[in-house]
Amino acid sequence: MIRDEKNPRPGNCEGLVTVKMNPLVMDAMSPAAKSNDRRLMYINTSVVKAATIVVKTVNKMSEMELENPVYKEFVDNCFSSLALHGHANRQIQWARRDIVKPELKDEYANLCNHTLPYTSFLFGDDVSKAAKEIEDTAKNLKQDQSQLPWWLSR
Repeated sequence: MIRDEKNPRPGNCEGLVTVKMNPLVMDAMSPAAKSNDRRLMYINTSVVKAATIVVKTVNKMSEMELENPVYKEFVDNCFSSLALHGHANRQIQWARRDIVKPELKDEYANLCNHTLPYTSFLFGDDVSKAAKEIEDTAKNLKQDQSQLPWWLSR
């Protein structure tokens, strides 16, 4: 395995990091779910390290392309490879959220929605704020439904 010290991430690529589990969510998970998440996180680390190597390669090749346009095809191929690495990374994060979803109370299942962004943490930087927003939305929906005529409310 390539060590991070030997292959540091370029400074302008903040997204090339292994996505960590939010501690608040980790505390709520069963040991089996934690183990499965850890396995996927290790795969995520490999994808990120491979993408880091491709980024460094494409940076060097783009410099060479200025001198010799024949390198353009190689640079384009590297960008395609990076796009696939990014897609694989996103799928890993979705799979990790799918593992967590059954571990959460039903009202918090929306945290696992694939459309919600992740940062260096799987559920964003402030999962407690997201959970609070879900609680507030649920309260507002209940209040809105209580004001409906009895024949329209559930």
